[in-house]
Amino acid sequence: MLQKKTNIPRLRSSSSPKSQVRTSGPKQSIRARSSTNYPGYSPPKHPAGSPQHAQFLKVLKVRKAHNLQTSRKVPTGKQDPSFTLRRKTEKLYEELELMEKLKENIESQLKMPLPQDIMPALSDGVVLCHLVNHLKPRTIPTIHVPSPAVPKLSLAKSRRNVENFIEACHKFNIAGRKICSSNDIMHEKGLQHVADTVAELVKLNPTKKSTSASVKVTH
Repeated sequence: MLQKKTNIPRLRSSSSPKSQVRTSGPKQSIRARSSTNYPGYSPPKHPAGSPQHAQFLKVLKVRKAHNLQTSRKVPTGKQDPSFTLRRKTEKLYEELELMEKLKENIESQLKMPLPQDIMPALSDGVVLCHLVNHLKPRTIPTIHVPSPAVPKLSLAKSRRNVENFIEACHKFNIAGRKICSSNDIMHEKGLQHVADTVAELVKLNPTKKSTSASVKVTH
């Protein structure tokens, strides 16, 4: 009895050379594209390990060190140290001139010597209150002054003197923007503002009358 032959289609194994070419072909092309064969790439002229390549690395190292040193010399966003020092020196001279002018304005009215560093001498408000009363007697009726037993005024009494001085400046119709604050005087950091206020005061016509008998001095 003869058996009929049936044509069963063969399945190609994955180990056939043809299938390997098909499957490995795209992977090889992906590897090739992921290597250094990208647009604009140029292979090194000298292979690694050659004397020319070593010399190239040496030059590159020197250039990087030079660029780093240059960037540290003048950091981005910062000024030249010499310029900063020169600006600080100029600012110091400006402050000294301002202190000298403030000192002269007060001494010319009160006829009394004041220290060169004048801001600490004004911080308790005593000198400023006497300056106001010299310009207009009895403007400030009470001035707190130090005593031999307590050579330094308390913070509360100093603040009262300073606030009385500022209130007197308003009474003299000095523009508000030209009147210093109590912190400018007591914290000794508002030299420019204090100098501007005193300059506006001395523009008034000073009286020559003595104010010692009309002012109550308390310790």
